[in-house]
Amino acid sequence: MCHYFFFYHSNEDSDQNSKISQLRKSLSQILSKYYIFAGRLKDKITIECNDQGVTFIVTKIKNKLSDILQNPSEETLNSLFPDKLFIIDKTT
Repeated sequence: MCHYFFFYHSNEDSDQNSKISQLRKSLSQILSKYYIFAGRLKDKITIECNDQGVTFIVTKIKNKLSDILQNPSEETLNSLFPDKLFIIDKTT
């Protein structure tokens, strides 16, 4: 399973709902052009282009993301994502 997380600097000129709406629209447009990313891995070398789409998650935090990522803790990062998608590599 592939996970991609995109973080954007806040644009103070627009409200939260417009930002989310724009991100959804952009994601929809890019997936229609690169439909392979909306498919599912069938095995190690095959992607089934079944048009199932992708999960779109909105997380709100009170702190600056840069502050959290400077000194990340597994507990804090896992609270931002469902099903503990974010895992810190224990070897680093």
